[in-house]
Amino acid sequence: MLVTLSALEDDTGFLMDLADIVCLAFDDKNLGVRVKSAWALANLCDCLSRQKHHEEIEPFPLEVLLPKLYHVSVKATKDNDKVKCNAVRAIGSILYLCPQKHILSDTTLGLNALIKCAILGNDMKVRWNACRALGLVLSHNPDAILPSSWKDQVFPELSTLICESPNFKVRTNAAWALSSCNCYGKYTVTLWKSIVLAFENAQHVPSYVEYSHRDALIQQLCLTLGRVAACTEKSELQSLWLEIGDHVEEISNIMKQFQETVLPEKLGDLIKAKAQLEQLMKNTCCIEEQQIAQSLANIFERTNRYDNLDAITPTI
Repeated sequence: MLVTLSALEDDTGFLMDLADIVCLAFDDKNLGVRVKSAWALANLCDCLSRQKHHEEIEPFPLEVLLPKLYHVSVKATKDNDKVKCNAVRAIGSILYLCPQKHILSDTTLGLNALIKCAILGNDMKVRWNACRALGLVLSHNPDAILPSSWKDQVFPELSTLICESPNFKVRTNAAWALSSCNCYGKYTVTLWKSIVLAFENAQHVPSYVEYSHRDALIQQLCLTLGRVAACTEKSELQSLWLEIGDHVEEISNIMKQFQETVLPEKLGDLIKAKAQLEQLMKNTCCIEEQQIAQSLANIFERTNRYDNLDAITPTI
């Protein structure tokens, strides 16, 4: 808890000492000690992540500290679930903080650990924390830190999770992770298709305990679709239409319901998506592609609730 105090979170000496103690405690034979160590490590990494956004704070010697924290965090993902749930949080923060890939020697180990914890196991907290950690990593220049194959490793697994996980909080966090990325490469069409299927599957609640989480899942899927749609390219229009053309009306209805309930400041990606698709419509000479782009843009048609948000509409 001390690391959350403003008087100590800027104290480099305290943070370095805490890191040393936490790393040593991971070798303790007592599970309770390792559980508390993982919790402290995750909080320490959260503290370092917060510092990243405060330029007035003295730069922390990450090149020295991160490799040590990374090693123990990856190792901890093979421990008890109560340790894992915080170890994955730490890995996400460490990869997010890492300025250069070579500092950690092999970022594949951390990525593989996060993916494994997200898709396997019976402890759902471990799985949704792993999804959250993946999203944090994807939000900050993943091409510079992760192995070149990261898209092939991450996107198929997250796509499966948003559709098939028995736990709606896992689905929601997997969808959030997808929305954290700024580029989807060859997976844009696949992700459109997966999100459409995820909307459909969300109507079939696997257990009564998931009912309370369904609305949050639908909202996050809408936000994620907006992000993916904003990355859609002209060359993808026809293949995309073959995959989701029959579902445009139902997606539009879901999106309109979403717009009626969401806070206006969260609609930025939907506005960008509409602007991008309308720009594709103008840039193509193919009548079929123009019609496809128009139909897709209509999914994100404004409701009366955010007609006054023209000021944040991007110029493309």
